[in-house]
Amino acid sequence: MSEDAYFIFEYLKYVDEVVCISNKNYLYRIVNSSSSKNKSNIKWFTIFKTLDYLISNKDLYTDELYNKIAYSYLYYLYSGRERYSYIKKQDKNKLIKNNIKYRISTSKKFYIILNKKQKLKVIIYKFLGNLIFKLKK
Repeated sequence: MSEDAYFIFEYLKYVDEVVCISNKNYLYRIVNSSSSKNKSNIKWFTIFKTLDYLISNKDLYTDELYNKIAYSYLYYLYSGRERYSYIKKQDKNKLIKNNIKYRISTSKKFYIILNKKQKLKVIIYKFLGNLIFKLKK
């Protein structure tokens, strides 16, 4: 999950200039059984490796970009809590569950940098995540 973001941010360390082009040169294939689409795919939780990397390199980003990373982290954190409930019993991993609990308990530092709209969205997702998660089918 999200290995392309990890690669891009690592690659950008060695780039002096970036040019944007308007051509659509990228094809994205959506597969319903992929980790991002399948709620019960345990591979989805690898997204935290990329998020941890992005968060640990705060000095590389503008405040605005770091704000978006923090917001994404919180969104994926509560999404992960909901996804865990969809994983089949034989595939459940107690380390993942404990990791999510730990991350939630240490996530308060990210709320500080969110704007009001972001905070509201995260709080709604935190408390109504299961309902929203079911509606997002």
